Amino acid sequence: LKPVTPAAPLPTGIVRIAVSPWGEVEVDGAPAGTAPPLSELTLTEGRHQITVRNEDFPPHSTTVTVTPGQPVTIKHRFGQ
Repeated sequence: LKPVTPAAPLPTGIVRIAVSPWGEVEVDGAPAGTAPPLSELTLTEGRHQITVRNEDFPPHSTTVTVTPGQPVTIKHRFGQ
């Protein structure tokens, strides 16, 4: 029998989130939290769809490419 080698963890990077006044953050369609207080996500390397929702305004969606060691910042101010 060969020992089972666990899969290497996928490389990750940082996505910083700056939303005003606030927003519900979704990553690839899954809830990730409310910003603020949420200000940073650690995501796997590659492309991700980020959507920020505030019930008083249309949602803001963007696609980011996460690269280890190169933080990405998403800034959005609702109502502007």
